[in-house]
Amino acid sequence: MGVPGKSNGGRSMTYFINTWRTPKNGNLFSVTDASETSLRNTDHPGNITVTLAPSDPINRSLMVVGTVGGFDTLGEIEDFHDAILKDGSRYSALDRISSLCDHTNHSISEILKFKDWPTNFTPKYVKRDLITPQSGALPELLDLLSEWREESTSKVHWVFSQTVQALSMAEGLRVSHFAESLEELLQFHSQDIRENSRMKRFGELIKNPPTRATSRITYFKQGASS
Repeated sequence: MGVPGKSNGGRSMTYFINTWRTPKNGNLFSVTDASETSLRNTDHPGNITVTLAPSDPINRSLMVVGTVGGFDTLGEIEDFHDAILKDGSRYSALDRISSLCDHTNHSISEILKFKDWPTNFTPKYVKRDLITPQSGALPELLDLLSEWREESTSKVHWVFSQTVQALSMAEGLRVSHFAESLEELLQFHSQDIRENSRMKRFGELIKNPPTRATSRITYFKQGASS
């Protein structure tokens, strides 16, 4: 998932941490609330989302996804982890959230071809597409998507990201579309995506149809200079 970025001497913050939580039955609100509090207590931008339309509603449970961003280097992520490990209260708070879940996991990702967030933009929904490029096709695919993003006339904000390959097996390319309403997402898909002439080449550059899920953003925190 993408995260609000912020400037740092002309360079964009490009790394973020995701926490993937599957709440136990009856704990969705508690996990969401505690995840928001955890992010609120950091000095980093980010967001908390709750599954609205999963990619596989029959076999997938609701998820609460936390995103903490604003990291310019992996060293800054290391410092962030060090601070948590040295602070018993913060570590215990995270442990309490995990105790309310059937499953908790983490990933570290990098934003590719960063673009500043729109001004006066408060998204309520995010649609995430997980895309598997053909072998060697990622650079061309990113260029294609970047041109597509630049020509889009909608207010939907695009974020391209990928797990850091040196730390774990890459899960493919994630394309996140942030919108202020479900109607915006619907119009965006029908006008900017489905009818675009780039769809043919896009289909040639990927192995399989994208896996898609849409979530409600319950908390959104931008960086001070984003």
